[in-house]
Amino acid sequence: MERTPADFYDEDDVLRFLRHKRRRISESDRRWLDRAREIVDAAAVYRETHQRRPWRSTDTGGCWGDTVLPYRSLGRLFADCDEVIVCGCTIGQDVYRTIREWMATDPALGVVVDATASVLVDAYAAYLQHTFGATTMRFSPGYGDVPLALNQELATCLQLSKRIGVHVTDGHLMVPEKSIIFLTGCTRKEEPHDTI
Repeated sequence: MERTPADFYDEDDVLRFLRHKRRRISESDRRWLDRAREIVDAAAVYRETHQRRPWRSTDTGGCWGDTVLPYRSLGRLFADCDEVIVCGCTIGQDVYRTIREWMATDPALGVVVDATASVLVDAYAAYLQHTFGATTMRFSPGYGDVPLALNQELATCLQLSKRIGVHVTDGHLMVPEKSIIFLTGCTRKEEPHDTI
Protein backbone atom coordinates (compact mmCIF):
# COMPACT_ATOMS: atom_id res chain seq x y z
CA MET A 1 0.00 0.00 0.00
CA GLU A 2 1.36 3.40 -0.98
CA ARG A 3 2.07 5.81 1.84
CA THR A 4 0.92 9.44 2.01
CA PRO A 5 2.15 12.49 3.97
CA ALA A 6 -0.62 11.80 6.52
CA ASP A 7 1.11 8.52 7.40
CA PHE A 8 4.08 10.51 8.72
CA TYR A 9 1.99 12.99 10.76
CA ASP A 10 2.37 12.47 14.51
CA GLU A 11 -0.04 14.27 16.80
CA ASP A 12 2.38 13.75 19.69
CA ASP A 13 4.71 16.19 17.92
CA VAL A 14 1.95 18.81 17.94
CA LEU A 15 1.52 18.25 21.68
CA ARG A 16 5.29 18.68 22.18
CA PHE A 17 5.19 21.97 20.25
CA LEU A 18 2.39 23.08 22.56
CA ARG A 19 4.29 21.82 25.64
CA HIS A 20 1.30 19.68 26.59
CA LYS A 21 2.27 17.78 29.74
CA ARG A 22 -0.76 15.66 30.49
CA ARG A 23 -0.68 11.98 29.63
CA ARG A 24 -4.29 12.00 28.52
CA ILE A 25 -5.86 14.43 26.12
CA SER A 26 -9.11 15.94 27.38
CA GLU A 27 -12.20 16.04 25.15
CA SER A 28 -11.73 19.78 24.86
CA ASP A 29 -8.09 19.40 23.77
CA ARG A 30 -9.16 16.68 21.31
CA ARG A 31 -11.63 19.09 19.69
CA TRP A 32 -8.92 21.77 19.39
CA LEU A 33 -6.46 19.33 17.80
CA ASP A 34 -9.06 17.98 15.38
CA ARG A 35 -10.24 21.46 14.43
CA ALA A 36 -6.67 22.69 13.87
CA ARG A 37 -5.93 19.69 11.64
CA GLU A 38 -9.09 20.37 9.58
CA ILE A 39 -8.10 24.02 9.17
CA VAL A 40 -4.54 23.22 8.07
CA ASP A 41 -5.62 20.38 5.76
CA ALA A 42 -8.11 22.71 4.04
CA ALA A 43 -5.42 25.33 3.39
CA ALA A 44 -2.42 23.10 2.59
CA VAL A 45 -1.09 22.89 -0.96
CA TYR A 46 1.79 20.41 -1.13
CA ARG A 47 4.61 21.42 -3.46
CA GLU A 48 8.19 20.23 -3.78
CA THR A 49 11.18 20.26 -6.05
CA HIS A 50 14.39 18.31 -5.68
CA GLN A 51 17.66 17.44 -7.33
CA ARG A 52 19.57 14.20 -7.05
CA ARG A 53 23.32 14.47 -7.66
CA PRO A 54 26.34 12.24 -7.11
CA TRP A 55 28.05 12.68 -3.74
CA ARG A 56 31.73 12.45 -2.90
CA SER A 57 32.88 12.90 0.71
CA THR A 58 36.10 14.80 1.39
CA ASP A 59 38.16 15.56 4.51
CA THR A 60 36.39 18.90 4.87
CA GLY A 61 32.85 17.96 3.78
CA GLY A 62 31.90 16.83 0.32
CA CYS A 63 30.91 17.56 -3.25
CA TRP A 64 27.30 17.42 -4.37
CA GLY A 65 27.87 17.10 -8.09
CA ASP A 66 30.02 20.15 -8.90
CA THR A 67 28.89 22.04 -5.80
CA VAL A 68 31.42 22.02 -2.96
CA LEU A 69 29.82 21.81 0.48
CA PRO A 70 32.70 22.31 2.95
CA TYR A 71 30.87 21.11 6.06
CA ARG A 72 32.18 18.18 8.07
CA SER A 73 28.68 17.37 9.37
CA LEU A 74 27.60 16.59 5.80
CA GLY A 75 30.78 14.67 5.03
CA ARG A 76 30.16 12.41 8.03
CA LEU A 77 26.43 11.97 7.42
CA PHE A 78 26.84 11.13 3.74
CA ALA A 79 30.16 9.22 4.00
CA ASP A 80 28.61 5.99 2.68
CA CYS A 81 26.34 7.64 0.12
CA ASP A 82 26.62 7.59 -3.65
CA GLU A 83 24.01 10.29 -4.12
CA VAL A 84 22.55 13.16 -2.14
CA ILE A 85 19.14 14.63 -2.75
CA VAL A 86 18.46 18.27 -1.94
CA CYS A 87 14.76 19.02 -1.62
CA GLY A 88 12.67 22.10 -0.99
CA CYS A 89 9.07 21.61 0.07
CA THR A 90 6.17 23.68 1.34
CA ILE A 91 2.55 23.36 2.36
CA GLY A 92 1.91 26.76 0.82
CA GLN A 93 1.18 30.42 1.25
CA ASP A 94 -2.47 29.83 2.18
CA VAL A 95 -1.42 28.02 5.36
CA TYR A 96 0.65 31.04 6.37
CA ARG A 97 -2.33 33.37 5.75
CA THR A 98 -4.65 31.03 7.63
CA ILE A 99 -2.36 30.98 10.67
CA ARG A 100 -2.25 34.80 10.70
CA GLU A 101 -6.05 35.01 10.42
CA TRP A 102 -6.59 32.61 13.31
CA MET A 103 -3.95 34.36 15.43
CA ALA A 104 -5.91 37.60 14.96
CA THR A 105 -9.40 36.19 15.54
CA ASP A 106 -8.83 33.32 17.99
CA PRO A 107 -5.23 33.35 19.25
CA ALA A 108 -5.57 30.16 21.31
CA LEU A 109 -6.71 28.16 18.29
CA GLY A 110 -4.19 30.04 16.15
CA VAL A 111 -1.34 28.65 18.26
CA VAL A 112 -2.65 25.10 17.75
CA VAL A 113 -3.06 25.72 14.00
CA ASP A 114 0.54 27.00 13.83
CA ALA A 115 1.90 23.94 15.68
CA THR A 116 -0.17 21.62 13.49
CA ALA A 117 1.18 23.26 10.32
CA SER A 118 4.76 22.90 11.57
CA VAL A 119 4.26 19.19 12.17
CA LEU A 120 2.46 18.73 8.85
CA VAL A 121 5.28 20.27 6.77
CA ASP A 122 7.75 18.06 8.65
CA ALA A 123 5.54 15.03 7.89
CA TYR A 124 5.55 16.04 4.23
CA ALA A 125 9.37 16.19 4.26
CA ALA A 126 9.49 12.73 5.90
CA TYR A 127 7.12 11.41 3.23
CA LEU A 128 9.33 12.82 0.45
CA GLN A 129 12.43 11.35 2.07
CA HIS A 130 10.66 7.97 2.08
CA THR A 131 9.64 8.25 -1.59
CA PHE A 132 13.24 9.11 -2.56
CA GLY A 133 14.45 5.86 -0.98
CA ALA A 134 16.83 7.78 1.27
CA THR A 135 19.10 5.80 3.57
CA THR A 136 20.17 8.65 5.87
CA MET A 137 18.32 11.06 8.09
CA ARG A 138 17.22 14.46 6.79
CA PHE A 139 19.56 17.36 7.44
CA SER A 140 18.65 21.04 7.11
CA PRO A 141 20.98 24.05 7.06
CA GLY A 142 21.34 25.71 10.45
CA TYR A 143 22.52 22.63 12.36
CA GLY A 144 26.02 21.46 13.20
CA ASP A 145 28.63 23.34 11.20
CA VAL A 146 26.21 23.97 8.30
CA PRO A 147 25.14 27.63 8.33
CA LEU A 148 21.57 28.74 7.74
CA ALA A 149 23.03 30.85 4.91
CA LEU A 150 23.30 27.64 2.84
CA ASN A 151 19.51 27.90 2.39
CA GLN A 152 20.12 30.70 -0.13
CA GLU A 153 22.56 28.68 -2.26
CA LEU A 154 20.39 25.56 -2.22
CA ALA A 155 17.24 27.57 -2.99
CA THR A 156 19.01 29.01 -6.03
CA CYS A 157 20.12 25.53 -7.19
CA LEU A 158 16.56 24.25 -6.85
CA GLN A 159 14.96 27.42 -8.32
CA LEU A 160 12.56 27.36 -5.36
CA SER A 161 11.03 30.72 -6.12
CA LYS A 162 10.15 29.80 -9.69
CA ARG A 163 9.16 26.18 -9.10
CA ILE A 164 7.25 26.20 -5.82
CA GLY A 165 6.89 29.86 -4.84
CA VAL A 166 9.26 29.73 -1.86
CA HIS A 167 11.66 32.61 -1.24
CA VAL A 168 14.65 32.85 1.08
CA THR A 169 14.98 36.18 2.89
CA ASP A 170 18.20 38.13 3.46
CA GLY A 171 18.15 36.60 6.95
CA HIS A 172 18.11 33.12 5.33
CA LEU A 173 14.58 32.27 6.47
CA MET A 174 11.99 30.78 4.17
CA VAL A 175 8.74 32.41 3.06
CA PRO A 176 6.12 31.06 3.27
CA GLU A 177 7.07 30.06 6.76
CA LYS A 178 5.96 26.41 6.62
CA SER A 179 8.64 25.42 4.12
CA ILE A 180 11.76 23.26 4.46
CA ILE A 181 15.02 22.71 2.59
CA PHE A 182 16.70 19.43 3.44
CA LEU A 183 19.46 17.12 2.26
CA THR A 184 19.27 13.34 2.45
CA GLY A 185 21.52 10.59 1.17
CA CYS A 186 21.10 7.39 -0.79
CA THR A 187 23.42 4.43 -0.83
CA ARG A 188 23.24 2.10 -3.80
CA LYS A 189 22.58 -1.44 -2.78
CA GLU A 190 25.23 -3.91 -3.81
CA GLU A 191 24.15 -5.96 -6.80
CA PRO A 192 24.15 -9.66 -5.95
CA HIS A 193 27.02 -11.46 -7.67
CA ASP A 194 26.39 -14.75 -9.41
CA THR A 195 28.37 -17.57 -7.91
CA ILE A 196 29.34 -20.68 -9.76
